[in-house]
Order: sequence, then structure tokens, then C-alpha cells
Amino acid sequence: MIRPAQVFPPGEYIREELEARGWTQSKLAEILGRPFQTVNAIVNGKKEITPQTAVELGAAFGTSPEFFINLEMAYRLSLVKPPEPAIAERAEALTAGRMVERSGRQGGFVQRSGGGSLLDKSSSDAQVGRPVGRQAAVKGPKSRRGGKEIR
Repeated sequence: MIRPAQVFPPGEYIREELEARGWTQSKLAEILGRPFQTVNAIVNGKKEITPQTAVELGAAFGTSPEFFINLEMAYRLSLVKPPEPAIAERAEALTAGRMVERSGRQGGFVQRSGGGSLLDKSSSDAQVGRPVGRQAAVKGPKSRRGGKEIR
């Protein structure tokens, strides 16, 4: 069985980098122009690295901001649960043309009867937008002046 790569909070990397450079969290806070509490929260994994902080850490450590953003995102992604398998199944079914989107307040998908693309259907097969019942009898709005219908 293949084991996934070890993922760790970005603060651990920062802690190791501080030790290698002989810096303290207080010194890093001073370099960044940030409060000690902010740096401490990042190092201890209690605060996420924002894009702005990534830019500043990159400048302080001589690396790219992307390095810190990637550390942060890899760590955050390792914490989320996997997606429901039904999501991939619905996407595959929709891509394969076996399902069509259902309109309405609840949304969702329904099995499509027949083959081919929705674009292959003639307008007589799909009469979407054609008024029925009471709606068919309703005329357009009336003008304010003569009460005549506006078209």
C-alpha cells in the first residue's frame, strides 16, 4: 500500500528555519513588523498563513510566497474529509450524457430518457418557455396612457 507524503503544519517548517538561523519568534515578529502573538499563532498552527503573510515570510526567509502558500494549502487539504463518491458518479454521468439538469427550486439531476444530446432534440420535443394554462391567456403589460398592450 502506498502511503501519502507526510504533511505537517507550516509552523513546524518556520520553527525549524528559526532554529537553523538562530532566530527567535520575537526576532521574526520584529523582522516582519508583526505582533509576537501573530507569529506565535502561526508557528503553533493556530493561525493560517494568508497571502500577505506568505509574501512577508518569503521576503524574510529568501523564498517565494508560493512556498508558504503551498505548505499551508497542503496542510489544510490534509485535514478535510474525502468527497462523497456520488459526486464523481454524478459528474461522470452528466459528462456521459446520461443525466440532465432539472430546473426548479430544489435543483438536482434526473435520468434522461432516449439517447443523443439535448442539442439534438427538436423544438417540438422540448417546449420550454411556452406558456400553458392560465399563463397562456395573460397578455403583456399595459401602458400607463391608453391601457393598450405593450409589445
